[in-house]
Amino acid sequence: MLREVAQSCIDWLQDERQAGVLANHLSDYHGFAKRRLPEHVLKPMLAPYGLTPRDIQVELVGVFDDLSREAHTHARAHALACVLGRREGLLEPVAGYAFVSDRWLEAISGMTIDIPPGTVHTFAVKPGGVLYFLSVQAPPIEDGAGGDDYVRVQIPKCHPFLW
Repeated sequence: MLREVAQSCIDWLQDERQAGVLANHLSDYHGFAKRRLPEHVLKPMLAPYGLTPRDIQVELVGVFDDLSREAHTHARAHALACVLGRREGLLEPVAGYAFVSDRWLEAISGMTIDIPPGTVHTFAVKPGGVLYFLSVQAPPIEDGAGGDDYVRVQIPKCHPFLW
């Protein structure tokens, strides 16, 4: 169901060319620049699954720095990170990487990264790089009452910038 919701959101971004508008209003969250998709957009996408925006968190996320120091897990949330680019009205990924479990992957527009609960992950770009992705998480990592399912962890020194 996360994949179906993610695809509906990506279709909306491509059809409405709203990603650029959203990208102009990103807020900091542990070094990640992000903005939730508006509830009026999400409600009809989630309704066929009997879900509401309280059940699933969907955000546009920008990475403009080396966030390897922000490697983390989510104890409860299952996440999908869908790498975005020109088709959604954004810049293509440049020198962007995702760390998942125990390895770095080069981020390529159109790729989807599955991040089950408890999986160590983070994202990074080399200097001058850029990476945008759609983050779809259930349950939401932020509960709206100050709760946060974000646990920072250390990762090995296998940094992509050393390749």
